[in-house]
Amino acid sequence: MSSFAFDFCSTTNFVTHNSNATPVTEADVYPTTRTVNGVSLTFGWVAAPTGQSRDRDNTADPRLASCVFGGSGSGGINPSFRVDLPTSGSWNLNLALGDIQNDRDNQCVVKDNTTTLATISGSTTSPASNFVDAAGTLRTTATWVSSNSARSLTFASTTCFLNSSTNGGASNIGSIAHALFTSVASGSPLTRIRGADGGMQSLSGGMNS
Repeated sequence: MSSFAFDFCSTTNFVTHNSNATPVTEADVYPTTRTVNGVSLTFGWVAAPTGQSRDRDNTADPRLASCVFGGSGSGGINPSFRVDLPTSGSWNLNLALGDIQNDRDNQCVVKDNTTTLATISGSTTSPASNFVDAAGTLRTTATWVSSNSARSLTFASTTCFLNSSTNGGASNIGSIAHALFTSVASGSPLTRIRGADGGMQSLSGGMNS
């Protein structure tokens, strides 16, 4: 099983990242190559968030400590992040959309090459220190860390895009802080939750809320 994560940030050494994660700054344009949690990957920005990354709180969980902006309120920049998956097929995606310091109107479109697999959006403005997970559930920082939900996606190709923007709320700014990809073996349940240490906890047959 492959598992690797990206922490979107302004500087690489703002926090100590979990062992399965790599920091992603504005400078990491596609094709950046790096080994993450033992997996050789090619990834990076195809539409870079120039001037739109922030380091926020180095005492927070490293997955939530920083973020990258998108939307008309962030200079009209909608960042697009590409990762070349090791294989096509089923993957669980965990996301943190939000900003630990400010209200945000979050949205992320997940694409399999040119095909939209999911549009993940908060239904309302996310208050500071609240994050939308991959199931579209708004969670406090503490509940995101303890029990954020994954979304199961099936890729026909190995090209994944995460396109960050806004859901059209008052701030016109959305933020992405973290993304985790975990390959799914044949017959595995659809939903997993990510624990405080970054490891997988118990599996369930349906989407957590």
